[in-house]
Amino acid sequence: MNFTNNSFATFTMRSVGMDIQGKYGGSKGSSLRRFSQEASNSLLLKLFLDLLEYYELQFLDNDVDERKREYKKCRSILDKYKGLKCSLDIPELKKIDSEYIRNMMQRAMEEVANGQYDHALLLARTLLEEVFIHVIEKQKKVVEKKGQIMELYNHVKTLYKMHNDPKLDKRINGLLSSLNNIVSSIGEMRNDVSDAHGQGSRRKNIKDYHARLYLNSAMTIADFVLSVADNNE
Repeated sequence: MNFTNNSFATFTMRSVGMDIQGKYGGSKGSSLRRFSQEASNSLLLKLFLDLLEYYELQFLDNDVDERKREYKKCRSILDKYKGLKCSLDIPELKKIDSEYIRNMMQRAMEEVANGQYDHALLLARTLLEEVFIHVIEKQKKVVEKKGQIMELYNHVKTLYKMHNDPKLDKRINGLLSSLNNIVSSIGEMRNDVSDAHGQGSRRKNIKDYHARLYLNSAMTIADFVLSVADNNE
């Protein structure tokens, strides 16, 4: 699924609370095999279900038929087990807070420094989606629009009354209005530039400074939304 070492470490940390490749060494594939031989059934199930969900969101629509058939085989196997309780020996895997945002952005910036703009954009966009889902779930609401970042953001705005308010300074209202365009652009740019989908001849190339603009914009919005939710407790 086109993971780099950094993005694979980020993914496995979010899924099972462990940098699998960092622990076992070797390639991503060999470290995953070692993990599969030693981990508990519940951790394995958690990781494999997360990998399938990642594939569904990022690749399924535009992948070749052969891999789609392989995906269906995997899905049919895991669907037999996904109803089992997987939380018994899985620790608290992540806490969505300012430190988490900074760590994710640091990893994304490392990808930029290594010329891996595709993965950097995917990490930043994933961070935004995670924050949006987190603050929606804090209100005890069901998330029904995973993978659709504008729908998620609109849900957040409604829940937390983040629309323009005549009582606010007009410059603040102007910034709030601008956030709509930024979130929309982040979603579109990720689709056109990142490695989430096969783009072929439609693929667009960006510069280092464009990637940094993308990442810093995503971080600002993530931090702002999280702060709004925290202040509504």
